[in-house]
Amino acid sequence: MSEATAGESTTLEGRRTNLRVLVENIIDPAEPSSRAPDEGNRLVAVELLIENVGEGVYEGHPFGGALLIDVDSRQHRAGPANTPSCEGFDGRVTLVAGDTRRGCVQHQLAEGVALRSFQFKHERSVGVWRLEG
Repeated sequence: MSEATAGESTTLEGRRTNLRVLVENIIDPAEPSSRAPDEGNRLVAVELLIENVGEGVYEGHPFGGALLIDVDSRQHRAGPANTPSCEGFDGRVTLVAGDTRRGCVQHQLAEGVALRSFQFKHERSVGVWRLEG
């Protein structure tokens, strides 16, 4: 496990390739687009920059390995971003060696719940970004 804070990058090692992931921005609350959050909830978008720093090809859905953890230790799975606040990854991402992609993953949390951390998993490697003060 690799730890960082928002604004820092960490490298996640995989069998096929390695990824450098940077949490660029936390947008809280994120503006809803076509679908508003459930009653009493808000949207939180996490803007990522993902770079393939290995030699193989990365193929995957970035939101599939993304979790937002709140201060009550509850985890919130990500979905594709659908917000004018930040453009999401357009489905499956393919990165050849040296390539980068920027986009958001989106989470739905209850109003007023504070954030503790963001986790991103690549194969068996997990990066954790501390978000609380």
